[in-house]
Amino acid sequence: MQLINKDDVAWFITSHHITEAEEPNGIAQIHKAAMYGNLEVLNALILKGEDINRPDASQKTPLHYAALRGQLGATQALLEQGADPNAVDAYKSTPLHMAGASRSNTGAVVAALITGGADPELVNMHGGRAIETAVYNQNQSAIQALLEAADHAQRKRLLAVVDTAHNSRKRRI
Repeated sequence: MQLINKDDVAWFITSHHITEAEEPNGIAQIHKAAMYGNLEVLNALILKGEDINRPDASQKTPLHYAALRGQLGATQALLEQGADPNAVDAYKSTPLHMAGASRSNTGAVVAALITGGADPELVNMHGGRAIETAVYNQNQSAIQALLEAADHAQRKRLLAVVDTAHNSRKRRI
């Protein structure tokens, strides 16, 4: 029995029929590669010309999925290739909101997104910024990264937001 080598797998995944296939929810191979942090497949798809800002049915891009899953390598690769760090999904959430909502340790992803041009002031359809999403989801590493990226005036305002959101969350529990 002959084993399939890594190059054969990459070729198969990036072949026309596979890259064009998508699930009913619009998730394509590039979304999955970003979601699972499979840099080899992600880079092969990018080299093949896949749209790095391809939206799924809910308008999430591969960068949304990489951020949500805490996939730093995929986040960096997508940003380096020009992925839009401020792309909004159907709920007006950006990849930065997704990183804040993550249950993963996403501090490094948040830092990469901000360095890549993500705007922490953008609000989702609920009126929340990434910091509020991170507080609500108790994502300490994302909160820390957002605070570290802020200048002094922003940091004071963000700390007030964190305090208000934290107290509001305690009342709901």
